[in-house]
Parts: sequence; structure tokens; C-alpha cells
Amino acid sequence: MEYFDRNVSKHLRSRIITEYFDRNASKHLRSRIITEYFDRNASKHLRSRIIMEYFDRNASEHFRSRIITEYFDRNVSKYLRSRIITEYFDRNISEHLRSRIISEYFDHNASEYLRSRIITEYFDRNVLKHLRSRIITEYFDRNVSEHLRSCIILEYFDHNASEHLRYHIITEYFDRNALKHLRSRIISEYFDRNASEHLRSRIITEYFDRNASEHLRSRIITEYFDRNASEQLRYHNSTEYFDRNVSKHLRSRIITEYFDRNVSEHLRLCIISEYFNRNVSEHLRYHIITEYFDRNASKHLRSRIILEYFDCKIT
Repeated sequence: MEYFDRNVSKHLRSRIITEYFDRNASKHLRSRIITEYFDRNASKHLRSRIIMEYFDRNASEHFRSRIITEYFDRNVSKYLRSRIITEYFDRNISEHLRSRIISEYFDHNASEYLRSRIITEYFDRNVLKHLRSRIITEYFDRNVSEHLRSCIILEYFDHNASEHLRYHIITEYFDRNALKHLRSRIISEYFDRNASEHLRSRIITEYFDRNASEHLRSRIITEYFDRNASEQLRYHNSTEYFDRNVSKHLRSRIITEYFDRNVSEHLRLCIISEYFNRNVSEHLRYHIITEYFDRNASKHLRSRIILEYFDCKIT
């Protein structure tokens, strides 16, 4: 102790520390040796050994924090860096350091396992919005495991996230060939919101073209048909859905509701011609003839309506 305080030669000072450090010295002296020596530019081997050996002990938070902060900034061996994070990350440390470890390490090309664990473990906490957003945005763009990607979306989608991120998740994920369940849930859940017309229109248009489940397809049309949608989409829904063998109720409703509008002659004519040939309810058939007969229809159709209807015994 007395000699250590003097300004002795580097070699002797180093030898005293190495030799004394191996002994079970008093806490105070041991701590002082590390503190004093740690500040110097010591050999990598000794510096590494001091940290590894001291890090395992229950050192003061301030010193422990300083070792990590100071050492973490260096380009140390992957193994030690990984161990510092893994071991320290499990503790309940200050938010600032925890945030910095993740932010700084997240930017590195870390092992998938650790990267995955940092996100999974940290994502579950109530962290600051900026970091949470960045983790998702940055990680979401990678080709990560389906399970984690699915977990991020499901877990984050339930939160009241910023519209921009929510929009990004749906838009980016919707384009992928995602599992049916998640795709269906995104549409069902998001469709109910007051989303931007463009996105709503795109979800329907893009999803409508797929071979979706009848229930969802029916719901999209029923729900969207009631809105004042763009003529083009409304026309597309009716034309495309009308050709299918849909439930009688919806088919009847599409015609009744759409027929009353001032639609293009072509579609109106197509609905009547195509529907008139079917065995529809008398009420609707009567309505079509009565309403259409009053118009100045083509001679051929007018003649056919009379001939066909004249055979029926009506009043």
C-alpha cells in the first residue's frame, strides 16, 4: 500500500497489481487497485481480466456502470461484449444505460439469438415510444422468423400505435403471403376503423381479387356496399360478386339497392337481363318490369318483357 502510492516504474507497478490482485486482498485496496489501474492504458489481457473478475462480484453500481459504459464503447471481443449485455441486461438497471446498450448493440450485426432476445424481452416492457418504434421499424424490415414477426405485429397491432406505423405494418405485411389467420384479422380489425379511403379501397380491391373465405368476402361487400364508395369500386363489387353464386338475400339486396340508383345503362340492362332469366321472387320481378317498362327501353327488351310477362296471369 505504501509503495503503491509512490510513482514507481511501470513494470514494478504492474507486477505488484498482478501479484496482489490474485490474492484475496481487502475490498478497499482491491477496489482502489482496479479503479486506479483501470484508468490507465493497461495491457488488454490484464484489463480484460480485471473486468471479467470484478464484473462477477457484487461491485458498487457506480463502478459497475462505469466499467460497462467505458468498456462497452471499445471494440472488445464479441464474447465479453455479449456476456456483459446478457448478464447486465437481466438486471434492473437504469433506463438510460439499458436503452443505450440496446440502441448501440442493436445497430451492430449481433448474433440472431441475442438480437431476437433483446427485442423480445425489451419489447414486452413499457419502453419509450421512440425506441419501441425504431425496433419494430428496423427489425420489421428484416427477414426475421415468422414467429417473431407475427408476434411483433399481433402485440403491437393491439396497442394504440401511431397511425403511420400501423399503416406501415399493414401495408408492408399485407403485401406478403402471410398466414391466413393474421391477414384475415388485420383486414377485419382495420376495416372496422375509419381508415383512409385509399387504404380501405386497396384492402378491398386487393383482397377481393383473392379467393378469400366466403364469410369475409360477403362482409366486405355488405359493409362497404352500404358506404358511399367510389362508383368504380361499387360497380366492381356488384359486377364481380353478382356473377358468383351468392346467397339469395345478398344478391337480391344488391339488385334492389343498386337498381334504385341512377346507374349506367349497361349495368342496369345487364342486371335486368341476367336476373330476369332467373326464378326470382315475384315482388322483385314485378318491380323490375314495372320500373323498367316505364322507361324508353330497347324495343327488343320491351317486347320480350311483354311477351314473357303476358304469359303470366297478372292483374
